[in-house]
Amino acid sequence: MFMKREEIFQIAKEVFLKKGYSGMNMREIAQLSGISIGTLYNLFGSKENLSLMIMKENLDKFLKDLEIRVSGCRSDEEKVKIILSALRDFLTLHEKSFKEIMIGLIEKGDRPFRLLKRRDILRRIVKSIFNIKDDYLSQLVGEIIVLQARKDPSTDEKFYKFFKKLIEEEV
Repeated sequence: MFMKREEIFQIAKEVFLKKGYSGMNMREIAQLSGISIGTLYNLFGSKENLSLMIMKENLDKFLKDLEIRVSGCRSDEEKVKIILSALRDFLTLHEKSFKEIMIGLIEKGDRPFRLLKRRDILRRIVKSIFNIKDDYLSQLVGEIIVLQARKDPSTDEKFYKFFKKLIEEEV
């Protein structure tokens, strides 16, 4: 039976999500897909590239879901709470694998962020969700939200006050 690239990618995604980057084995994916290891490398290039593709797909889905969840919010504080919660979940899910991939790519001399150019998308989401007209401010707010998502949730109350003041002054 001949498997399509998308089907092989789904198998790889299942293995990656179950075992993480370090537990993901290209031979296992090839075996589960019924293809040779060479074919797998021809299709996806490397374990790192395949893992980044999986994370990129997850990130795209995350951003679309986030836009839908936030669209029904009544206040900026509610929007920020949802964004922070979702970002924490996403970062927690991928933190270990992302670090392993980045270290592996940097050691090889690759430029790992070519595939994950998501800052612009986050900036656009922040811009539309909070009706911020200034590109620089929307980028800054996006960066602050990402940084806050990595911090302890107990600091959120101060962040909401800061964020609300920042938005009120811009709008």
